Amino acid sequence: MKPISETGWTAISDYSTDESVAITPDQAGVQNVCVNVKDGFGTIKKKYFVVDVKYTASSNVSTISGDTIKVGESVTVNCASEFGSGSFRYGIYTKEIQSSKWTTVQNFEENAEVTATFDKPGLYQVCTKAIV
Repeated sequence: MKPISETGWTAISDYSTDESVAITPDQAGVQNVCVNVKDGFGTIKKKYFVVDVKYTASSNVSTISGDTIKVGESVTVNCASEFGSGSFRYGIYTKEIQSSKWTTVQNFEENAEVTATFDKPGLYQVCTKAIV
């Protein structure tokens, strides 16, 4: 197995008698997989596959600095995700609880700590999203 952009292969199994092998990629991206089969005479046949590995979010562990503030004060949103590795970009959105319209505080940037300020009293929702 190897990322499509690299030349060096990583062996998962060395001509085992097992009919299946579990492959767990350690990074997202397009991966090449090569299956080599050797018969009793030592003849090797190869078959290639291409696998597109995506990150899967296991949890969003973002936090907010407080749940009660005064008008004009700010809360700090600390964005964090538990999945894979790489450069994450975060989107932060707010809306009044009774509204259907979200306001963008940050639109998928690498900044993981963002300040949100509310200019009138009420109940608000804060939403964080992460992409790789």
